[in-house]
Amino acid sequence: MAKIGIPNPLKRRHLIEQDMTASEALDLAEAYLEADRMPEALVFLIKAGARDRMMILVEEAIVDGDAFLLKQLSDALEEDPGAAAWERAAEAASAAGKDRYAEMARRHARSGA
Repeated sequence: MAKIGIPNPLKRRHLIEQDMTASEALDLAEAYLEADRMPEALVFLIKAGARDRMMILVEEAIVDGDAFLLKQLSDALEEDPGAAAWERAAEAASAAGKDRYAEMARRHARSGA
């Protein structure tokens, strides 16, 4: 399979707005993930309906203590990961010195959202 390149911003906007197969959207998402460009990848994961791939990213966000990504993913999946997952994310964020991420995760753990 040929490697998918990341489109320029104008082409990306067009791709977001046009119809494409789930496979095409997933290929673009993976290209963005490989380039460590999560916001763009998430758009195409949603477009692909790639719940399984997003669930893998949920676990990675928890382990990395990335509360902002965890919130984006839970919104996209329309499913809160639960207080225990938020607490795990808070602990990981604290251990990594990501105080803002830790506070956000703790706030979500307390609120249940």
